[in-house]
Amino acid sequence: MNRILLFVLLILLTGSLLKGQISLEHSYTTNQLTYTNLKYSGEKYYLLDAENFKIKIYNLDHSLFKSLDIPVAYDGFTPTSIYHLSEGLFTNDNKLSFLTIFSNTSNGSMQYKARISDENNTILAEIDDCSYGLPIQTKEEGAKLICYINNANYSQSSKVYSLPGSVEMKIENFKNNTAKEITLSKAYPNPSNGITVINYKLPNNEYSGIMEIYNIKGQLVRKYNVDKTFSSLHVSSAGLTSGVYNYILKTQTSISQAKQFVITK
Repeated sequence: MNRILLFVLLILLTGSLLKGQISLEHSYTTNQLTYTNLKYSGEKYYLLDAENFKIKIYNLDHSLFKSLDIPVAYDGFTPTSIYHLSEGLFTNDNKLSFLTIFSNTSNGSMQYKARISDENNTILAEIDDCSYGLPIQTKEEGAKLICYINNANYSQSSKVYSLPGSVEMKIENFKNNTAKEITLSKAYPNPSNGITVINYKLPNNEYSGIMEIYNIKGQLVRKYNVDKTFSSLHVSSAGLTSGVYNYILKTQTSISQAKQFVITK
Protein backbone atom coordinates (compact mmCIF):
# COMPACT_ATOMS: atom_id res chain seq x y z
CA MET A 1 0.00 0.00 0.00
CA ASN A 2 2.82 2.38 0.88
CA ARG A 3 4.49 1.62 -2.44
CA ILE A 4 1.28 2.47 -4.33
CA LEU A 5 0.89 5.74 -2.42
CA LEU A 6 4.52 6.64 -3.10
CA PHE A 7 4.04 5.90 -6.81
CA VAL A 8 0.94 8.13 -6.99
CA LEU A 9 2.75 10.97 -5.19
CA LEU A 10 5.68 10.63 -7.62
CA ILE A 11 3.36 10.92 -10.62
CA LEU A 12 1.65 14.00 -9.16
CA LEU A 13 4.98 15.63 -8.37
CA THR A 14 6.35 14.90 -11.85
CA GLY A 15 3.25 16.43 -13.46
CA SER A 16 3.57 19.53 -11.31
CA LEU A 17 7.22 19.97 -12.29
CA LEU A 18 6.43 19.55 -15.97
CA LYS A 19 3.85 22.32 -15.81
CA GLY A 20 6.51 24.67 -14.41
CA GLN A 21 9.07 23.98 -17.14
CA ILE A 22 10.26 26.60 -19.61
CA SER A 23 8.78 25.85 -23.04
CA LEU A 24 9.67 27.08 -26.52
CA GLU A 25 7.03 29.51 -27.72
CA HIS A 26 8.28 30.54 -31.18
CA SER A 27 11.46 30.60 -33.29
CA TYR A 28 12.70 33.45 -35.51
CA THR A 29 15.34 33.03 -38.20
CA THR A 30 17.59 35.76 -36.75
CA ASN A 31 19.45 36.50 -33.52
CA GLN A 32 18.58 40.21 -33.66
CA LEU A 33 15.04 40.02 -32.29
CA THR A 34 14.31 43.04 -30.05
CA TYR A 35 11.45 44.02 -27.73
CA THR A 36 9.83 47.43 -27.46
CA ASN A 37 6.79 48.93 -25.74
CA LEU A 38 5.33 51.38 -28.25
CA LYS A 39 3.57 54.46 -26.92
CA TYR A 40 0.38 53.89 -28.90
CA SER A 41 0.56 50.33 -30.29
CA GLY A 42 1.79 48.51 -27.19
CA GLU A 43 4.32 45.72 -26.76
CA LYS A 44 6.02 44.36 -29.87
CA TYR A 45 8.98 42.34 -31.09
CA TYR A 46 10.94 43.59 -34.08
CA LEU A 47 13.86 42.47 -36.22
CA LEU A 48 16.01 43.56 -39.13
CA ASP A 49 15.58 41.84 -42.49
CA ALA A 50 18.79 43.29 -43.95
CA GLU A 51 18.64 41.33 -47.20
CA ASN A 52 15.29 42.90 -48.14
CA PHE A 53 15.86 46.28 -46.44
CA LYS A 54 12.91 45.84 -44.10
CA ILE A 55 11.97 45.92 -40.43
CA LYS A 56 9.46 43.28 -39.42
CA ILE A 57 7.33 44.00 -36.36
CA TYR A 58 5.44 41.27 -34.53
CA ASN A 59 2.74 41.17 -31.88
CA LEU A 60 3.43 39.25 -28.67
CA ASP A 61 1.50 36.30 -30.12
CA HIS A 62 4.16 36.36 -32.94
CA SER A 63 1.72 37.41 -35.66
CA LEU A 64 3.05 40.05 -38.07
CA PHE A 65 2.03 43.57 -37.06
CA LYS A 66 3.78 45.60 -39.76
CA SER A 67 6.62 45.37 -42.26
CA LEU A 68 8.47 48.65 -42.85
CA ASP A 69 10.92 49.58 -45.58
CA ILE A 70 14.38 50.86 -44.66
CA PRO A 71 15.53 53.77 -46.86
CA VAL A 72 17.95 52.64 -49.56
CA ALA A 73 21.49 52.27 -48.20
CA TYR A 74 24.38 54.58 -48.82
CA ASP A 75 26.69 53.51 -51.65
CA GLY A 76 28.73 50.58 -50.35
CA PHE A 77 26.99 50.53 -46.96
CA THR A 78 24.63 47.85 -45.69
CA PRO A 79 22.19 47.98 -42.76
CA THR A 80 23.59 46.09 -39.76
CA SER A 81 21.38 47.09 -36.82
CA ILE A 82 18.01 48.65 -36.01
CA TYR A 83 17.55 50.52 -32.73
CA HIS A 84 14.80 52.30 -30.83
CA LEU A 85 11.71 51.48 -32.86
CA SER A 86 9.27 53.90 -31.25
CA GLU A 87 6.24 56.16 -31.48
CA GLY A 88 6.56 59.75 -30.31
CA LEU A 89 10.36 59.75 -29.85
CA PHE A 90 11.93 60.84 -33.13
CA THR A 91 8.65 62.51 -34.18
CA ASN A 92 5.96 64.42 -32.29
CA ASP A 93 3.14 62.32 -33.74
CA ASN A 94 2.16 58.64 -33.60
CA LYS A 95 4.22 57.52 -36.59
CA LEU A 96 6.63 54.64 -36.14
CA SER A 97 10.26 55.73 -36.42
CA PHE A 98 13.62 54.09 -35.87
CA LEU A 99 17.41 54.42 -36.03
CA THR A 100 19.29 52.37 -38.64
CA ILE A 101 23.06 51.83 -38.44
CA PHE A 102 24.82 51.17 -41.76
CA SER A 103 28.42 49.94 -42.03
CA ASN A 104 31.08 49.52 -44.68
CA THR A 105 34.54 47.93 -44.49
CA SER A 106 35.48 47.98 -48.18
CA ASN A 107 38.59 50.09 -47.49
CA GLY A 108 39.80 47.81 -44.70
CA SER A 109 38.43 49.81 -41.77
CA MET A 110 34.96 49.93 -40.25
CA GLN A 111 32.91 52.94 -41.33
CA TYR A 112 29.46 53.85 -39.99
CA LYS A 113 26.52 55.97 -41.00
CA ALA A 114 23.18 56.35 -39.25
CA ARG A 115 19.74 57.31 -40.43
CA ILE A 116 16.60 58.11 -38.49
CA SER A 117 13.51 57.49 -40.58
CA ASP A 118 9.79 56.92 -40.14
CA GLU A 119 7.26 54.37 -41.36
CA ASN A 120 6.60 56.43 -44.52
CA ASN A 121 10.26 56.03 -45.53
CA THR A 122 10.91 59.70 -44.74
CA ILE A 123 14.50 60.36 -43.63
CA LEU A 124 14.44 62.52 -40.49
CA ALA A 125 18.18 62.76 -39.87
CA GLU A 126 21.52 61.47 -41.18
CA ILE A 127 24.56 61.18 -38.91
CA ASP A 128 28.00 60.37 -40.30
CA ASP A 129 30.24 57.92 -38.37
CA CYS A 130 27.51 57.14 -35.82
CA SER A 131 27.88 53.53 -34.63
CA TYR A 132 25.18 53.65 -31.93
CA GLY A 133 22.61 56.08 -30.54
CA LEU A 134 21.28 56.22 -26.98
CA PRO A 135 18.01 58.10 -26.25
CA ILE A 136 17.74 59.69 -22.80
CA GLN A 137 15.08 61.78 -21.10
CA THR A 138 16.47 64.81 -19.27
CA LYS A 139 14.49 66.46 -16.49
CA GLU A 140 14.83 70.01 -17.78
CA GLU A 141 15.39 69.89 -21.55
CA GLY A 142 13.39 66.93 -22.81
CA ALA A 143 14.57 64.00 -24.92
CA LYS A 144 18.09 63.78 -26.32
CA LEU A 145 19.97 61.33 -28.54
CA ILE A 146 23.60 60.66 -27.65
CA CYS A 147 25.47 59.34 -30.69
CA TYR A 148 28.75 57.48 -30.42
CA ILE A 149 31.01 58.58 -33.26
CA ASN A 150 33.66 56.16 -34.58
CA ASN A 151 35.34 57.32 -37.79
CA ALA A 152 37.57 55.40 -40.19
CA ASN A 153 40.70 56.64 -38.37
CA TYR A 154 39.40 55.09 -35.10
CA SER A 155 38.90 58.54 -33.60
CA GLN A 156 36.04 58.53 -31.09
CA SER A 157 33.72 61.29 -29.94
CA SER A 158 30.08 61.88 -28.98
CA LYS A 159 27.32 64.13 -30.33
CA VAL A 160 24.07 65.12 -28.63
CA TYR A 161 20.88 65.80 -30.59
CA SER A 162 17.60 67.22 -29.33
CA LEU A 163 14.54 65.07 -30.09
CA PRO A 164 10.96 66.28 -30.65
CA GLY A 165 9.31 63.49 -28.64
CA SER A 166 9.91 61.79 -25.31
CA VAL A 167 11.54 58.59 -24.11
CA GLU A 168 8.84 56.15 -23.02
CA MET A 169 10.99 53.13 -22.30
CA LYS A 170 13.31 53.13 -19.29
CA ILE A 171 16.81 53.52 -20.66
CA GLU A 172 19.80 54.07 -18.40
CA ASN A 173 21.27 57.52 -18.82
CA PHE A 174 24.70 57.79 -20.40
CA LYS A 175 27.46 58.92 -18.05
CA ASN A 176 30.76 60.14 -19.44
CA ASN A 177 33.02 58.55 -16.85
CA THR A 178 36.35 57.13 -17.99
CA ALA A 179 36.32 54.66 -15.08
CA LYS A 180 33.28 53.01 -16.65
CA GLU A 181 34.53 52.64 -20.22
CA ILE A 182 34.80 49.34 -22.06
CA THR A 183 38.24 47.76 -22.37
CA LEU A 184 38.66 45.71 -25.55
CA SER A 185 42.05 44.13 -26.22
CA LYS A 186 43.72 43.14 -29.48
CA ALA A 187 42.79 39.67 -30.66
CA TYR A 188 45.37 36.89 -30.52
CA PRO A 189 46.78 34.96 -32.22
CA ASN A 190 46.35 37.28 -35.17
CA PRO A 191 46.26 35.99 -37.91
CA SER A 192 44.61 32.75 -36.79
CA ASN A 193 43.38 29.57 -38.42
CA GLY A 194 41.71 28.12 -35.35
CA ILE A 195 40.63 29.94 -32.18
CA THR A 196 40.92 33.72 -31.84
CA VAL A 197 40.90 35.05 -28.28
CA ILE A 198 39.49 38.50 -27.49
CA ASN A 199 39.98 39.85 -23.97
CA TYR A 200 37.49 42.41 -22.70
CA LYS A 201 36.42 44.27 -19.58
CA LEU A 202 32.92 45.68 -19.09
CA PRO A 203 32.30 49.06 -17.43
CA ASN A 204 32.10 48.98 -13.62
CA ASN A 205 28.34 49.56 -13.57
CA GLU A 206 27.41 47.03 -16.28
CA TYR A 207 27.24 43.24 -16.16
CA SER A 208 26.54 42.19 -19.74
CA GLY A 209 27.18 43.23 -23.32
CA ILE A 210 27.17 42.08 -26.95
CA MET A 211 30.27 41.32 -29.01
CA GLU A 212 29.59 41.81 -32.74
CA ILE A 213 31.87 40.57 -35.52
CA TYR A 214 31.62 41.91 -39.09
CA ASN A 215 33.20 40.72 -42.31
CA ILE A 216 34.99 42.97 -44.80
CA LYS A 217 31.64 43.80 -46.47
CA GLY A 218 30.26 45.17 -43.21
CA GLN A 219 27.91 42.22 -42.73
CA LEU A 220 27.29 40.95 -39.21
CA VAL A 221 28.58 37.36 -39.16
CA ARG A 222 28.71 36.58 -35.43
CA LYS A 223 27.01 37.96 -32.32
CA TYR A 224 27.88 36.85 -28.79
CA ASN A 225 26.37 37.68 -25.43
CA VAL A 226 29.15 38.35 -22.92
CA ASP A 227 29.15 39.12 -19.20
CA LYS A 228 31.44 39.52 -16.21
CA THR A 229 31.54 35.78 -15.59
CA PHE A 230 34.46 35.65 -18.04
CA SER A 231 37.02 38.17 -19.27
CA SER A 232 37.68 36.71 -22.71
CA LEU A 233 35.77 35.43 -25.73
CA HIS A 234 37.04 32.51 -27.85
CA VAL A 235 35.98 32.81 -31.49
CA SER A 236 36.26 29.72 -33.68
CA SER A 237 37.20 30.17 -37.33
CA ALA A 238 34.85 27.32 -38.25
CA GLY A 239 32.32 28.65 -40.72
CA LEU A 240 34.33 31.81 -41.40
CA THR A 241 36.20 32.35 -44.66
CA SER A 242 39.73 33.74 -44.90
CA GLY A 243 39.81 37.49 -44.57
CA VAL A 244 39.72 40.54 -42.31
CA TYR A 245 37.07 40.82 -39.57
CA ASN A 246 36.13 43.77 -37.39
CA TYR A 247 34.78 43.39 -33.86
CA ILE A 248 33.14 45.77 -31.40
CA LEU A 249 31.66 45.41 -27.92
CA LYS A 250 28.40 47.15 -26.99
CA THR A 251 26.70 47.62 -23.63
CA GLN A 252 23.60 49.57 -22.61
CA THR A 253 25.57 52.82 -22.25
CA SER A 254 28.87 52.30 -24.09
CA ILE A 255 30.42 51.09 -27.32
CA SER A 256 34.04 50.15 -27.89
CA GLN A 257 36.42 51.20 -30.60
CA ALA A 258 36.39 48.76 -33.52
CA LYS A 259 39.34 46.37 -33.76
CA GLN A 260 40.38 43.79 -36.34
CA PHE A 261 41.60 40.23 -36.65
CA VAL A 262 42.49 38.07 -39.66
CA ILE A 263 41.44 34.51 -40.46
CA THR A 264 43.75 32.43 -42.67
CA LYS A 265 42.87 28.98 -44.00
